Amino acid sequence: MPTPHFDSTPLQPGIQAVEAVDATVHGMSKAQLYNIMSEMKALIQANPSQARQVLMAQPQLTRALFQAQVLLGMVKPVDVPPPHAGVVNGVCREGGGVLRGF
Repeated sequence: MPTPHFDSTPLQPGIQAVEAVDATVHGMSKAQLYNIMSEMKALIQANPSQARQVLMAQPQLTRALFQAQVLLGMVKPVDVPPPHAGVVNGVCREGGGVLRGF
């Protein structure tokens, strides 16, 4: 499988990366979104370590894939807990473990 190529076109002044990702994903057809999800699934199945490297190196892609899942009805935004849900003063309520750096 060929290595994915990502366009690294600079953002226009005043445009945040999150806004650019959201606008790009929302501007795509369902067929395009399904194609992207299918391509990523194929990469994950063929080479999980490369898929992980790509997602770690390109957090915008991770956000775009999530946005695509939401738009396609694969997940609902309320299905995903907010970051650090269940954490109070660095202590995870469920397991009682301490999270460092919060």
